[in-house]
Amino acid sequence: MKTLRLYLLRETLATLAMTVVVFTGILLLGNVLKDVLVLVVSQKASLPVVAKAVGMLIPYVLAFSLPMGLLCASLLVFNAAMPTERLNIADTVKVQWGAYLSSGSLLLSDMGRVLASIEQDEAATHDAFCGASNEASNRRHYGDGRNSGAFPNARDRLLLGAAKHGLGRRDVHPCINLFKGVRIGADGSVTADLGPFAPGRSLVLRAEMDLIVVIANCPHVLDPRPWSATPLRATAWRGPVTAEDDPIRTATPERLRAFLNTEDLYRR
Repeated sequence: MKTLRLYLLRETLATLAMTVVVFTGILLLGNVLKDVLVLVVSQKASLPVVAKAVGMLIPYVLAFSLPMGLLCASLLVFNAAMPTERLNIADTVKVQWGAYLSSGSLLLSDMGRVLASIEQDEAATHDAFCGASNEASNRRHYGDGRNSGAFPNARDRLLLGAAKHGLGRRDVHPCINLFKGVRIGADGSVTADLGPFAPGRSLVLRAEMDLIVVIANCPHVLDPRPWSATPLRATAWRGPVTAEDDPIRTATPERLRAFLNTEDLYRR
């Protein structure tokens, strides 16, 4: 009976994963083709120009949705044009005088530039402290932490994603864990807020420059429950360039300065 349950679970998850991939791909492809056909039919642009424009369009908007409430998405962000510039957790927390990221928060680079902004946040449980799980932590929790094993860790999964862009282990910097939060007590104690939460929570992340985004879908390093990775839906679409009077941009002098630093980079 145990073998049968495992077989059914494996088959169900495989079908669910394939359905999510295919459905999301169809939606994205449909949106791209719609915009391309309008340009081509109206003869406003040739096919080579349209293809190049689609590849270079910025900013992108990333939306993450949780079909289930147990997911933890570890996030790395790089400047696509210069990957040595990447998300800096310490500056993200320090410059904005806030360690608990939510709507209106910025993701800042080590060069003082804004990489992305959190436009909408239905979760309000994100972790900028604990970082990603690794092979050793997973081995302690589950008995195995190998990337090729039954309980892969977030750090090695992030490495696999980064390697697709020519990046190595030293480029896997401290990450933000989305949808799983922690709170720091007055005595320095760490209290995890790991759910389970209601399914369907989402986050809208607005890219403020061309980015490389790497996501690892693995349990939070402090999660004491059995290893489980539930589906994550990530959707990207074209959005307008952030306006000068955007409320996130102008919310504080520190945030405005980060936007100005990013804009100065693209004026050079």
